[in-house]
Amino acid sequence: DQELGAYSEAFGCAVLVTSTDPQAFPVIHGQGPVGFEVEHCLSVDGAGHGDRNRNALAEAWREERSLKRAVASAFDCAASDMGHAEASEACGFDPEDMWKDYEPKEECPAPESPVPERYRGQPLPKRRSALINSWLYRAQKKQEAEEAMESWLRGFETSEAGDNFEALWEEFRTVDKQAEPNPGITAFPKEKDGILILRNPWLGLILSGIKTLEIRGMRLKPRTMWLGSKGLIFGQARIQSVCEIKTDELWRQLYPQHRWDRDSRPYRRTFALQLTDVRRLSRPQRYTHPSGAIGIVKYRKPKAATTAPEARPKRRVSQKAMPCKKAAMRI
Repeated sequence: DQELGAYSEAFGCAVLVTSTDPQAFPVIHGQGPVGFEVEHCLSVDGAGHGDRNRNALAEAWREERSLKRAVASAFDCAASDMGHAEASEACGFDPEDMWKDYEPKEECPAPESPVPERYRGQPLPKRRSALINSWLYRAQKKQEAEEAMESWLRGFETSEAGDNFEALWEEFRTVDKQAEPNPGITAFPKEKDGILILRNPWLGLILSGIKTLEIRGMRLKPRTMWLGSKGLIFGQARIQSVCEIKTDELWRQLYPQHRWDRDSRPYRRTFALQLTDVRRLSRPQRYTHPSGAIGIVKYRKPKAATTAPEARPKRRVSQKAMPCKKAAMRI
């Protein structure tokens, strides 16, 4: 066994020893994969040693060593003879050829965004009043009209127009005034008129025409209502129709209309109020807001801060009795 272990270490692999006796089992000596097989010849001398076994192992080891040397020398000679040919072939190797027999990679489409890309990242005017938002919208529309007019003038040839240029200009200004969005009105609310209470960002978006759907947790009847916030009425709108949003998918599709940036419906039963005929008051009107009231309130005239001078009651002046002449004479 020691000799077989030494041979195994010298070969760098395991040795499979078989016997000529069909009833004997083969034995593996050493570690690693089996490198070669040695036939076990039973020939024991007087001392009990198997010389023929040792000789067979030695001959196999010599053959294995000579074979390894022959292969190594042949490999070195081939490498030295090829020279730069191997280097050129290695440099000309194209790794893309490995994948030419495979099917092309399928590009998976990106999942649909719950909010359209063109509406993502737009900041809401959280610190702007409703009047400022409406004014900014009007200024933007005016700038767009001026840019459109400038582009039209750049492509306009005055030689062909002649005297009609002034008439065209007046026609353009007339159409521009008629198309001016959200003109102010001077109407006043009446007693017990309905006021739709809105927070500041949503109120500004409605007056500017960006938000056309108001979201509520209850169904309202179609009617005309005032738009108010914090004791002031800023405009008027018509609730044209009311529909229930029953799925979150529909909620995400209606984002450009309601402008509420969230993935799911805010209420157990969510209703969308379609607002039309939105008009802004030329000057906000005050009203008395009940303490803690939200959603919808009835219009009540504001309490007068001061009383007019003519309405004040006259102060009663006390008059003291003065002695008359007769009383003085009596004294």
